[in-house]
Amino acid sequence: MPNDIGMITPRIDDCEECPNEDDCCCFVELYNNDDDAYLRFCGTTDGPDACLGSFICGSAFSGGGQDIVLLDPTNPRQPFCMAEGAPFRILNYHSTDVAYINITCQGKLINPQIIPLELDPGEYFFMKLIVVAICHYVHSQLK
Repeated sequence: MPNDIGMITPRIDDCEECPNEDDCCCFVELYNNDDDAYLRFCGTTDGPDACLGSFICGSAFSGGGQDIVLLDPTNPRQPFCMAEGAPFRILNYHSTDVAYINITCQGKLINPQIIPLELDPGEYFFMKLIVVAICHYVHSQLK
């Protein structure tokens, strides 16, 4: 159900394709003048492929798996959907290129909380949304 308090909702603009009404609408985007990133997500609600794994701190994640390739610095942002409170994993699957990306689940706010990441080739990032208000706070852990 959409809200009117300025929080991100799952049914606006790029996030209309989120499969569940209560999904968090998140975005990944290039930063630091990077011109490409090759990312494999696991644990999203909108990924077409099934995947599962274990979180470094013990939680398991599962759900949709999807590859997101960011190639265009003029349009460097792609949405993805997450269940509230669910962990997920991002892998930079490029063999030589470092990925400079930002992750946010507050992409429609004026000052969203952003997690900047620099993922070396083959490096994983694990994240779990901790919900205080709709997709407002996140906790992350780098491997």
